[in-house]
Amino acid sequence: MHHSKKKCSITVIITAYNSAKFISRSINSVVNQKDEECKIIVINDASTDNTWEVVKRYGDRVKYIEFEENKGPAVGRSKGLFETETEFVAFLDADDYWKENFARFMKHFLVANEDLVAANCAYSSISYKGNELQQPSLSMEDKEYYKGGNVCNNFYEYWTKYDCIRTGTVLMRTEIAKKTGGLRKDLRLTEDLEFWGYLATFGNWGFMPKHLFVTDQQILTPSERLKKFKRRFSFFKELDIKSWKKRIDPKLQDSQSKKAFNEYLINIYTTIAFAKAYTFSFKDSYQFVSRNRTRINENGWGKALRMGVKAGPLFWPILCMGLRFREIAKSYLFFMLRST
Repeated sequence: MHHSKKKCSITVIITAYNSAKFISRSINSVVNQKDEECKIIVINDASTDNTWEVVKRYGDRVKYIEFEENKGPAVGRSKGLFETETEFVAFLDADDYWKENFARFMKHFLVANEDLVAANCAYSSISYKGNELQQPSLSMEDKEYYKGGNVCNNFYEYWTKYDCIRTGTVLMRTEIAKKTGGLRKDLRLTEDLEFWGYLATFGNWGFMPKHLFVTDQQILTPSERLKKFKRRFSFFKELDIKSWKKRIDPKLQDSQSKKAFNEYLINIYTTIAFAKAYTFSFKDSYQFVSRNRTRINENGWGKALRMGVKAGPLFWPILCMGLRFREIAKSYLFFMLRST
């Protein structure tokens, strides 16, 4: 395979678990970047399918690392991060992909703003119903401010307002990303969110409002999606908030950031509550939601959990079963509608 003599300045780390069906789309999206050649490291997290065969076809275009046992995305990304020698680094999930200008625009943005430790871009999200949504939807004021990319005045306020930092949307300065020590391997869900929150304590963050990344939920079959859900939630239900925020909290100096970060934690409280309910930890989930009711989201899953606690402990197991059944029904129903 022909390589240009151009020096690579970006490494992309793709973590893969049973991704044979779709990883080539992800790798191709990096190979086909305009005006930027990126190094690619694929971490195979003990897949049981033929992911490795698909990756091997790329030859020396991809550095391939395989784990003997499944360790979760945090371990794979950290491994890749510490193998990275280029100036910039990004993480990409095997079922997502970049648009062809991601590397060019994001690198140019970081080069032009030397105080940025990282920046994320806007993105397109394709739901398992097949609807495409452009994220985030900025306020008029922010549209004007972020036009063409800009530094976030306060990362935590921006994060809380838009919650739009997805794994493949971020480009980081490698040297500073390494100073974090990597991602927390004890987190098997929201490990990326915790990492962004911590990385942002090392310097300024930027946002580029161009839609340069696509996350696609349609790629998983209903059973794959539900299996992934159950697996990740079962790891997450034992978590408490104190543990989740232990790296970030001590590093927040100003009251503005502290206040915004505490507001952001509502998302984490809600995810923990849902994980406990979804995995049928009835008593534990009921107590957790009762204790933290005001910290649970007022819409989506959170709304159902808040109402369930109001209805009392006898009704609670029915609510938990209802939540799980709803996810199952949604997955299969939309899949069937799409297939007809």
